[in-house]
Amino acid sequence: MSNEPYQLSKAGFVYDIYSPRSAGIDMYGDNLFTTSTKIEKNAQRTERFRVATLQGWEFALKHPEEAAAIVQKYAPAATDQKIAFERSKLDPLIRADLVPVGFMNLSRWQHTAEIYKESGALNPDFSLEGFIYDVNPKKNLTWLYSALTFSIIAVVCILGIAYYIWRLNRRLHHSLSQVQHLASHDPLTGLPNRSLLTDRLQRAIVKARRNKSLFAILYIDIDHFKSINDQYGHSAGDEVLKAASNRMMVCIRDSDSLGRLGGDEFVVLLEDLQTPEDALRIAKKMQSAIALGISSNSQLIATTISIGISIFPNDADSEEDLFRHADTAMYRSKTSGKNTIHFYSDISN
Repeated sequence: MSNEPYQLSKAGFVYDIYSPRSAGIDMYGDNLFTTSTKIEKNAQRTERFRVATLQGWEFALKHPEEAAAIVQKYAPAATDQKIAFERSKLDPLIRADLVPVGFMNLSRWQHTAEIYKESGALNPDFSLEGFIYDVNPKKNLTWLYSALTFSIIAVVCILGIAYYIWRLNRRLHHSLSQVQHLASHDPLTGLPNRSLLTDRLQRAIVKARRNKSLFAILYIDIDHFKSINDQYGHSAGDEVLKAASNRMMVCIRDSDSLGRLGGDEFVVLLEDLQTPEDALRIAKKMQSAIALGISSNSQLIATTISIGISIFPNDADSEEDLFRHADTAMYRSKTSGKNTIHFYSDISN
C-alpha cells in the first residue's frame, strides 16, 4: 500500500489513490495465522507472540524515528526518503487514534467475509466459528457440567433411596409396634390382655416380696351381660364394655393396672396397699361408677358389676392362686345377688 505510491512520487508521476474504505470495504491489516492445534499445544507461546506483535506496532506508531532506525538496520537497501514516506502513510492508514492496535471486531470480520462471499471467493456457507483467535477463551466446562449433573442425579437418587428406606423402616416399626400392641392388648378396649396382666402380676409379686408390701387382685364381671347383648345387640354390648373400661380406669391410680381377660371379665392389679380396706374402697368406687348406667343408641342401659378380691400374701403368693381365688370370690358375689363385693378371705374361712 506504500511501495507503489512512493515509486510514483519519486518518478514525479501524478496519481490518485482510490481507497476501498470509500466503498465500505475495509480489509487492511497485518494478520497472524496459526492452527487450533498449535494454540492448544502452545497456548502461552501463541499469546506471547500476539502480545509482542502488538507491542511492536504500538512502539512503531509512538516512536517513528526509532522504528525507522530499526528498519534501516535490517533493510539497509531502503533509503531515508522511502522510509520517511512510508512513515508518513502509517497513521492515515492504520488510524490508531480511532481503532486501537490489535482490536478484534467480529462484525468487521463478518463484513469482510460477506464481501468475499459476494465475489465468489468464499463458499456461501462459510462460518467464522473457530477462525478468530479468542484472547480470553472460555474453558470447555462440558465435562464439569456433565459431572455436576451426574452428581446431582446420584445425590437425588441416593436421597430418594434413603427416604424410601426411612419410610419403609418407619412403616415396619409402626407395623411391629401394632403387632406387639395387639399381642399384649385387647383389640376392643385397648386394655392389657391376660398375657400382659400375668407379666405385670409376676413383677408385682417380686416387688411385694422385696418390699414386704400388700397388693390386691380385683376380678370383675359385668352383671347380666348376656341379657344386654340379647336385648340391645352386640354393638351395644361392645359399647358397654368400652364405657365400663373407661370408667373403671378413672377410678384407679396411675401405678395400678386394669386389663380385660375376655368376654365381660376384667382384672385390676392394685399395688402398694396399706391395708385390704384400700382395695375395698377402690372396688366400691368402681361399682358406683358403673351403676350410673351406660348410654347406647339413645338408650340408657342399666349396668352393675360383681367383684371378687384376693390379697397378696394373705390369700396366695403365686399368680395362678391369686387369679383363681379372686375368681372364686367374684363367683360368690354373683351368686349372692350380683352387684356385690367379696374378699376371698371372707368365703374361705
